[in-house]
Amino acid sequence: MHIRTLFCAVLTLAVVVCAVLALGQSNAQNPAAPPKTLPPEILNPPAPAKMRPMDIVSATAVGEGVKKKPAPIDRFRNYESLDERTRQIVFMAQRGMEWLSRDGIHLANGRFVAGINPALGGPLEETDFIRQGTGACALARSARLTGDEKFYVRASEAILALLAETTVDASAPTVRKPSMPAAACNRVGSASILAITIFEMPDPPPQMLAWGEELCGFLRGNVRADGSVQSSETGDTVDSRETVTFQGMALAAIATS
Repeated sequence: MHIRTLFCAVLTLAVVVCAVLALGQSNAQNPAAPPKTLPPEILNPPAPAKMRPMDIVSATAVGEGVKKKPAPIDRFRNYESLDERTRQIVFMAQRGMEWLSRDGIHLANGRFVAGINPALGGPLEETDFIRQGTGACALARSARLTGDEKFYVRASEAILALLAETTVDASAPTVRKPSMPAAACNRVGSASILAITIFEMPDPPPQMLAWGEELCGFLRGNVRADGSVQSSETGDTVDSRETVTFQGMALAAIATS
């Protein structure tokens, strides 16, 4: 089975199932662990010299901010009292969250393995910002759902790794956007998923919230007078199929801000 496909499926499972559980509402198999030897560019991707959040806020320190309080998933802890369908949803959510946070899938540098090329028997070198952000968002929501410090810390690491690929606009100190060229990522979509992830975190530190607001400052700059969202910066091209998706993500980030 192509692990890249499974990776995307688990991300969707973690996000959607966690939302269902939070509102009050098959058997998954553990995939084979990826090879221990990964290319240097995946283990240690370069970060822009002007912006290194990992040097400013350590994920360990961030994790100390987790507050011990009742978590939404506590209402589902008594498995014997659940009906069969709900029990399966709970188990699938738990397995998805654990898989996404396991060593070898979530790396020490805060990134996720994009997938394994079965033909070459090695990891894919793809580091798509939005897919990485979706994984981080799933872990952030897992932390909110369970109150588990492990998910909190790993989501923080993923957020900080992505923030290292953003920069503050020189002409607007309160505006932050991805520093990668438009050909490598859609900046509107990338800023949106990262901001949403930050706001999904339970009790995020003030500095992280400030970075989220800076990302939303960039997104607000793409809102037209009629209320619609420009899904790409002026001069950039974007796939028409992605336009609605990025517009919706931007509005969700701004609304959550």
